[in-house]
Amino acid sequence: MENTNGSLSERTPLLSTSPSRNTQSAQSHNKRSWPIYSLLAGFLVILVCSVYSVRNKLPRPLSDAQARASNGFAGIHSYNEYLYKFQAPHPATTRENAAMQSWLIELAKDFQAQGAKKNLSIEIVTDDPTRLVAKRDRFASNEYWMVESRNVMLRIIGQTNKTDEALLINAHYDSVGTSPGVTDNGMGVAVALELVRYLIDHPPKHTVMFLFNNFEEGEGTGAGGRALLFRSDNLGIIQTLGSNAHLVHASVLGDSLLKSRVIRSDTDYTLFVKDGVPGMDLAFYTPRAFYHTQRDDLVHTTPSALQHMGQMALATVQGLDRMDAIPTGQQNTVYYDILGRILVVCSFTTFQIINMVALVTVPILAIAWTLTKSANGLHCKEKIRLLGERSLKVFQGFIAVILALLCILVTTGLAAVIMTWIHPSFSYGNAYEAGIFLVVAAFFGLLLSQILGDKLVTRKSTWDSIARFDAQYYGLVIAWWILVAVSTYYASHEEAGLYYAVYFLGSSTVAAFLYVLLPDTDHLRLSVVFVVQTLIPFVLMTELGLLTMDGLRHTSADGVPELTIYYYMAIPIVFLVLHFLPWVRVAGQHRKAASTTGVLLGFFFIMCVFLSVFNAGSPNRILFNQYYNVTEPTVNVSLVTETGLQDLLEQSLPSNEADTIHCEPAGDQTRCTYATDLVPLYARHPGKEVNVRTQTACHATQCRTNITAIVQNSVLCQLRLDHQIQRAWVNGELIDGDIEALMLYSRTFGKPMHWGIEYGRGSFSSLKPSFSCIYDEWTHGELPAFTTLRNSLPETALVSIRGGVGLATVHYGPVNLTLY
Repeated sequence: MENTNGSLSERTPLLSTSPSRNTQSAQSHNKRSWPIYSLLAGFLVILVCSVYSVRNKLPRPLSDAQARASNGFAGIHSYNEYLYKFQAPHPATTRENAAMQSWLIELAKDFQAQGAKKNLSIEIVTDDPTRLVAKRDRFASNEYWMVESRNVMLRIIGQTNKTDEALLINAHYDSVGTSPGVTDNGMGVAVALELVRYLIDHPPKHTVMFLFNNFEEGEGTGAGGRALLFRSDNLGIIQTLGSNAHLVHASVLGDSLLKSRVIRSDTDYTLFVKDGVPGMDLAFYTPRAFYHTQRDDLVHTTPSALQHMGQMALATVQGLDRMDAIPTGQQNTVYYDILGRILVVCSFTTFQIINMVALVTVPILAIAWTLTKSANGLHCKEKIRLLGERSLKVFQGFIAVILALLCILVTTGLAAVIMTWIHPSFSYGNAYEAGIFLVVAAFFGLLLSQILGDKLVTRKSTWDSIARFDAQYYGLVIAWWILVAVSTYYASHEEAGLYYAVYFLGSSTVAAFLYVLLPDTDHLRLSVVFVVQTLIPFVLMTELGLLTMDGLRHTSADGVPELTIYYYMAIPIVFLVLHFLPWVRVAGQHRKAASTTGVLLGFFFIMCVFLSVFNAGSPNRILFNQYYNVTEPTVNVSLVTETGLQDLLEQSLPSNEADTIHCEPAGDQTRCTYATDLVPLYARHPGKEVNVRTQTACHATQCRTNITAIVQNSVLCQLRLDHQIQRAWVNGELIDGDIEALMLYSRTFGKPMHWGIEYGRGSFSSLKPSFSCIYDEWTHGELPAFTTLRNSLPETALVSIRGGVGLATVHYGPVNLTLY
């Protein structure tokens, strides 16, 4: 029986046609309510802790002997022999980068020699002649780049002896200027090198290519933890990973966040997607606060993280190599893991079929059950009348669900907005605390909806079903049915963000039938129904919530609005709390429960307000660059971060620099500048550092100026124009377009760099090109402004860089055009 407060006895049928009766005293009901609430809270806490523990488990790294015995990935060898090399920053503009290339070349030659001893043909390319010309507005608008390749390539010829198709394994070996790059991307390089070593001992059937590319560090993703399958556009490749790997971690959320620019970074995988090359993208996504900083080092990672990425990659290679043909063609795919133990993979077509089967089957079963069981022996008109009555009750239950959803959205949204206003950036260093705060706010909204529902019943007795457990339960099933319909619609546009919807619908439907089928005398019936209804959706949404918190908590440092982070955090929380609607109805005592939850919400809010935004585990990541004009006495340093920058600088800088601080908004972030007399080392003697020569020839209507520069300590320089031209040459490569700046990246320090620009004869006297160079070496005092600031910051703040290179830009002044 169900009383007016919504309590449920063991014999209450779902959608019973008998009226509600108050058969319990208020005292006995009060005694029953709090144990139910306690069980719900305990279930939440225990399951969240269990999911957290299981999902964060990393594999034990294998020694050489263990790897040979299990045909697995030798993580300890890869860590000791390859990853150790990544101990200093090595962006593409530094000598350390050239040393990294030389090390890879020596390894490639050694691998080639080992292969020859085993009659395995390994081809290597150590002097890649490729020149890339592309428009990339990094330092100026309408900026064109010419980059000379430092790539290193190996090709292991497979037993099929086919060279027209191959499996490509790609990893970039450069880092950003502020980081040793252990996880971004030392681990990728170490894994690839270990795979070469493995394939020498286990000759592949198919040809396998390894590309170690340079100058990728425009952006990346994270800095440690579990490797996540972020993106893939080939069903066969992901299925191979799922059927061969252990402890696999994958989510379509990664691809969605990258596409929507919520994660404002990228990987070198994008280049292959644009060229129609199918594949998959493995990357780390947490802790992002260490990403592109000095803490992306060996101290802050483990061999287990390397083992996790390595065994995922090796399992994929092994599975693909066993196939008769390597999968080809691009196809967007639905994929996600369950607790890192099961990888669910299917095409969008299969995904839609599953959804549509659920959409058709659930209402048919519900109607058939009602007509055959409840209306047995009734005439047709009576059956129709009974079906209408029950449909009305279910509709009222659905209204209760809508009311609950609205209340949850309001309280959760207000909680996020107020926290963002009172304590900006709180989620950055306290994502889990922020998540708990949102959960309490959501439950507060759920309880408020029950109070409002009771008032509606009091005012309008014909709406009594809105406060019934059975009606709310079936109303919840309708809500999940609608969510599956929405998921199906998005799937038609190849968006799989609502992949979990069918689990909510399926679990709720199965639990409803179990409730009807289990004997009334079974005292475990409610417990079984509760577990079946909540377990799988709860596991999926807890995993999604933790992934969202871990992956997005530090993206505000990249300019992502904090409310966007709260939005993504709230999605799984809202659905999970809504799923408890009928059980909160059962518990009753909603006013007292709401009062208690409100007090708890206030307590959490006060606690959160006093928690620090930044800490050692989530330091403030400050984007750094400096600009120096050799004709001026001081360097202009520019810093960008989310919050608290001006106070931090005033505490860290000497008084002469602190007096020059100027801060202003930069989107959702803050930009501060200050002046310092700590001039870059190589810019102190411009005449020794740079030698620029020009030669101009004019004809009837056109002039062409050839500019040659020799720079001793930079391999990346820019020729900037004060107005657009349409044609230019960089190291002999022709560029046509609207051109305002020309960047040239040379492989060798001190090597002549050549530019050619063509313009109208009338522009000869007015055209004023200027010449600048980029510097990123600092470990030996080359950039004193950078190292001084870095050493002055507390452990809760780290310097970083966006775009990989460009810690210092030195402007050497105008280029004089000489007419010959």
